[in-house]
Amino acid sequence: MDTSPTMSRQAMAEECFSSGTARGGRSNRLLVSGLPHRQHAFSVFPVYMAAFSDRTYMALSVPRFVTRFPELFLYSARVGPPMFDNVLASVRIGAAEVDTLLETDTVRPGDTLPVQVVVEGGKVDQDIEAIELELETRRYLDEGRDSYELSSHHITGAFTIEAGDRKVFESEIPIHPETPVTTLNAKKNRAEVWIDTDLEIDRAIDADDTDYLNVAPTEPVAAMLEAIEQAGHRLHEVAVDNDRIATNDAQAQQPVDQEIVFKPTGDRSYKELEVHFVPREDVTHVLLEFDYRIRSEEFESMQVYHDDYSVEELRRAFERYA
Repeated sequence: MDTSPTMSRQAMAEECFSSGTARGGRSNRLLVSGLPHRQHAFSVFPVYMAAFSDRTYMALSVPRFVTRFPELFLYSARVGPPMFDNVLASVRIGAAEVDTLLETDTVRPGDTLPVQVVVEGGKVDQDIEAIELELETRRYLDEGRDSYELSSHHITGAFTIEAGDRKVFESEIPIHPETPVTTLNAKKNRAEVWIDTDLEIDRAIDADDTDYLNVAPTEPVAAMLEAIEQAGHRLHEVAVDNDRIATNDAQAQQPVDQEIVFKPTGDRSYKELEVHFVPREDVTHVLLEFDYRIRSEEFESMQVYHDDYSVEELRRAFERYA
């Protein structure tokens, strides 16, 4: 590319863009060619501009990890203010935003949670394809961890959010019965649950919002945990993995196994007790996993009938196995 001093600045800029040197990492050619420029470090990607009396030249480089497209480079030899705002909005600068307002952040599995989803327009009109809410948790795997979607909820379909406008959508989110409990006072608690809101924007990077929940145990689960503590055990750890747990009488619907780990406080033949729950409408199934010191694990099953239980009765039933 010819960038000799005899070329006009406009001709140099046009050749930069027409030859493709403004794309990707090579957009630095604009900086070394002596053109007037302005560089904005917008979080993770640069915007390069060369401004003249009758037109503005712009190169915008978006890395692979901030867009759902394989790779996106936007550049133009003529960019007026409206087009510039639209280009920036497509990569989340001056774009529409979404915020989900929860009636409460404390729930129990099986509850229904009222929510309001608020969409605020940015500097330009944008077409919205849909709003989706996902109830998610984090699972710990042998090779690391992942996020798992317990349920998803469609809030609305396509609409247009005008610049500076505000729209509110009301809905209710059912909390899945097998949602892990997060509020247990364990020495080590790795249980997390949240609602992820996705504002799907046409031809642009989506906007999102994340709201964490405090998930308390249901009354039958709380009673069973209290009975185990009264029988001489201390709550030690709470975690979530990717097993689909099963008792003698029931199997979980989701590949999400919450492990609630107790340590015995007295002299026991086992060193650790893991408790797992499989909820149903009228009964909660309990799997007890005893980790013995000198032999392999043993499993026992119990049931907590929702219309007929007490902590004392559950403690006596548990002690038959412990």
